Amino acid sequence: MDKGKEQQGGSAMAAVLRTLPHVLPFEKRVHIFRELIQVDKARNGLRIAPGAGMVRPVVDVSVRRDLLVEDAFVRLNQLGPMLKGRVRVSFVNAFGAEEIGMDQGGLFKEFLTDLAKAAFDPGYGLFLQAATEEGYLYPHPAAAALGHGIPMVEFLGRIVGKALYEGILLEYNFAPLFVSKLVGRYAFLDELSSLDVELYRNLMYLKHYEGDASELALDFTVTEEVLGEHSIVELRPGGSHIAVTNENKLQYIHAVADYKLNRQMAAVVAAFLRGLSDLIRPEWLRLFSPKEFNQLLSGGEQDVDVEDLRAHTQYSGGYSDSDRTIQMFWQVVAGLSREEKSQLLKFVTSCSRPPLLGFKHLHPPLTIHKVIMLRLDVTDVNGGLYLIEKIRHQLLATSPVGVQAPQPAIDHP
Repeated sequence: MDKGKEQQGGSAMAAVLRTLPHVLPFEKRVHIFRELIQVDKARNGLRIAPGAGMVRPVVDVSVRRDLLVEDAFVRLNQLGPMLKGRVRVSFVNAFGAEEIGMDQGGLFKEFLTDLAKAAFDPGYGLFLQAATEEGYLYPHPAAAALGHGIPMVEFLGRIVGKALYEGILLEYNFAPLFVSKLVGRYAFLDELSSLDVELYRNLMYLKHYEGDASELALDFTVTEEVLGEHSIVELRPGGSHIAVTNENKLQYIHAVADYKLNRQMAAVVAAFLRGLSDLIRPEWLRLFSPKEFNQLLSGGEQDVDVEDLRAHTQYSGGYSDSDRTIQMFWQVVAGLSREEKSQLLKFVTSCSRPPLLGFKHLHPPLTIHKVIMLRLDVTDVNGGLYLIEKIRHQLLATSPVGVQAPQPAIDHP
């Protein structure tokens, strides 16, 4: 009887998640999302039992830093769903020599964040930044016309999926419209303002235009630029011969919006979704709104909980939480401003935001390794001041991506 009730309760919860997921608190849905991934990992033999060591890598990847995106595409894109497994990364420097370092999770995180930084840069040509204050990212429609544009966008879908699958934070915000389309939702006119404010204003001007719309010399076409070449796209059959008038201007407005929001980016959205779906099932994404999806990908907006970070920090090279240097380090961190704590988090994890469910879910965990660089008695007041200034100096400097830990430059004899 109890088992039957339990099954009924599970069925009821599944029904709620399918139809009304947002009745549950966001944090609860994040827990469910992580549990779904853990179940998937167990099904694929990817979970690590305590003390069992690392999962055997699916593939060893060697990439050149100056050709990171291209090398990653060649070596990883063919894996498809196998990208769920562990990937061991090594970097090759500008001189062709392999950099020294063991990938215990930190190098792969550096690889993933560096790859995302390069590939999502609008200058690379695969993604655009919305002409809005938020500067949201969305796929460049013209990517479909590039030689490897569609496969590359599909690959980036896999990279975002891998980040979500492993709980690695990528500090990017995608356009709500784009995220909505990943779960199959149709976009409407009002959403155009989140993508192209100027075009939206022009259409609203036409909508409320009190003169004769035919005097504006518009027809049912749009001009599209791809690789420097312009082409005319008809919004409906024979559109180049249909003038926009007061009688049909609303049809024209909605046709332009439909083209910009749905038709124009359909191919690249489909490609991104194919890649993402190799690791993250689309129904899992329906647990979240577009804003929540961005939080899931890039972390929470709350202040850094220093005590939680300290509780889940690991030490190596002889350090422990009870060392005087470490105790002073955490005292200094606790005294930093909110902005400085975010900068410190950016320095050591490549993302300025904390994980949504706390630092227990930081992957890989923060590790502080003992490096003797300067002998200085930390019990001395000047030693404490030096440590404060050393940390702040590092935060103001250009932060390298993927550094696994701050390395206190102070050690006691």
